[in-house]
Amino acid sequence: MEEEEGEESEVIESEEKEEEGEVARYNESLPEPPEGKKVYLLSVEYNAQKRRAYMKLVDEDGNVYAYYDRTNHKPYLITDVPPDKIKEIPQIAASKEFVDAVRIKKYNALTGEYLQLTKLMANDPLAIGGKPNSFREILPRVWEAKIRYTSCYTYDMGLLPGMPYMVYDGSIRPYPNDPTPEEEEQLRAIFAGENPDYVSEAFKYFPLLVSPVPDVKRAALDIEVYTPRENLVPNPDEAPFQVISTAFSGTDGRKLVYVLYRDEGEMPRAPSPDLPPDAVVEEVSNEVELLRKTFKTMEEYPLLLTFNGDNFDLNYLYHRAERLGMSREEIPITLTRDQAYIVNGWHVDLYKFFKNAAIQVYAFGGAYKGFTLDEITKALLKKGKIEVPPALHGLTSGQLAAYNLNDAEITLELTTFQDSLVMKLIFLIMRISRLSVEEVVRLGISGWTRSAIFAAHREKNYLIPNQSDLAVKGTVQSKAVIKGKKYQGAIVIKPTTGIYFDVAVMDFGSLYPSIIKEYNLSYETIDCPHPQCRSNKVPGTDHWVCTIWQGIFSTYVGLIRDFRIKWFKKKAKEATDPQSRVWYDVVQRALKVFINASYGVLGADTFPLYTPSVAEATTAMGRYAITETTKKAQAMGIRVLYGDT
Repeated sequence: MEEEEGEESEVIESEEKEEEGEVARYNESLPEPPEGKKVYLLSVEYNAQKRRAYMKLVDEDGNVYAYYDRTNHKPYLITDVPPDKIKEIPQIAASKEFVDAVRIKKYNALTGEYLQLTKLMANDPLAIGGKPNSFREILPRVWEAKIRYTSCYTYDMGLLPGMPYMVYDGSIRPYPNDPTPEEEEQLRAIFAGENPDYVSEAFKYFPLLVSPVPDVKRAALDIEVYTPRENLVPNPDEAPFQVISTAFSGTDGRKLVYVLYRDEGEMPRAPSPDLPPDAVVEEVSNEVELLRKTFKTMEEYPLLLTFNGDNFDLNYLYHRAERLGMSREEIPITLTRDQAYIVNGWHVDLYKFFKNAAIQVYAFGGAYKGFTLDEITKALLKKGKIEVPPALHGLTSGQLAAYNLNDAEITLELTTFQDSLVMKLIFLIMRISRLSVEEVVRLGISGWTRSAIFAAHREKNYLIPNQSDLAVKGTVQSKAVIKGKKYQGAIVIKPTTGIYFDVAVMDFGSLYPSIIKEYNLSYETIDCPHPQCRSNKVPGTDHWVCTIWQGIFSTYVGLIRDFRIKWFKKKAKEATDPQSRVWYDVVQRALKVFINASYGVLGADTFPLYTPSVAEATTAMGRYAITETTKKAQAMGIRVLYGDT
């Protein structure tokens, strides 16, 4: 029996940060994709000098491209202050960043009404929000003002990160990827009986899950820093000590180490049996030259992989280069509060991806317990770091190179093992969440879900509610059994002691996600305003569920659940071709990550659509399902030995 239920909220990150501003790291020399060439969208970024969003793409040969917005899209917020009143506010009307305020209609899913609202546009995302005198701070009531502009642009343009695109007749559009007639027939069969809108959504989702993932050219980088004593971790913001070696391991077969020259007394020159015969070790005479060579090699790969590069490797390289007097133009790294980016491509910090509890538990079944490179690679790759003396003291040049290169190699292998399982997971999560490759590896499941649900709101022209708007959804009515919880959760039928034979197990397939879909649970459908729905009670509570509206959250969860159970999990078991079987398994793993945390997000107070009444209704229906099933079993003469939700 799969462990798919239980306390899914345990894998929701405890703190969801407000999105940072746009990252200033554009490369003006990036070309536009050639006409007709298949390219993959890896991120949407913002050029503050041009004041335009752009798509950043890569082809299967590793070439990076930029396609700039041609629609004159502007950063904006939504408010209920009429346009003429906005133009009378001095701080806004007199601002050079103010563009216009126009009337728009937005559907309010909480009331089922269209609202007359105002769209206030600006030249700069920071004018909307992110500084003390931004427009969102001036206006009394605003919506959608804390969404990062690049995400806003992604949603409005209907862009799908991770999917293929092409330029045709000067315009960029999705690369053709329609279902085959056979696939279309199968889809209609498995979704027979669903309402037409749900089936339509299923056909939109299908290409995201079947489109092949490119094998993007990439390299892992690892650095070694001198420390004068054991157990001293140098502060990357100060970068006080020398970078003594840097190593690259690439999907192109490259194994390269730059080693800083030191005299024989400091570092004897001797080979190491641990150094691969095809490795290239280049001794560099001074540290500035070592950094220049490292930066040049970094720029040869569109995807740069690190393990904890945000906090250490790239952070240290940036500050060390500054300390040595190198100019900003020579350093292809941009730092934000807690992230490191590269100018020409994308930086994927695998430490943050593998530390994600949803990935650890649901994608890899808890195979690794700790989060060090050594612990993860030993669990997944059956190999780890080379053992060396503390602080690397006493190593020969060959031993240092071997140790450094091995770290880079096992970091790269985390993205190539099992037919590039991790890269495929990342691409699938990008497609479902509508997030860039760098956001996917740094955010958790609530960040992924938030983005997917926000995108669905924009597609339907729904107003994204503020948390304060959701207060109308009533209060939690049940009492938590577990200390620290907000409402009553699972029910457990205590196991009957003894030895038993002829025992059968009955499993509810994805119980909570199934409840969310089948009972139409969503923030707007719980305790809806329709008098005729009040009789559709949630067992054991005074909550009711709408019978008129289709919930946006129940549709999202339902599609992911149905595709996993009815298509990909089934296909993975039936496939005779090993490559197809691996792909189906990767997709069902990615969907499992979303499914198993879906119930928890609406019950997490860090989630922007936090609606505890929905989470409470889900667990109440779970308790009802297992209680009624137990009664039915007992009525049939079946002895129930154990059960839980």
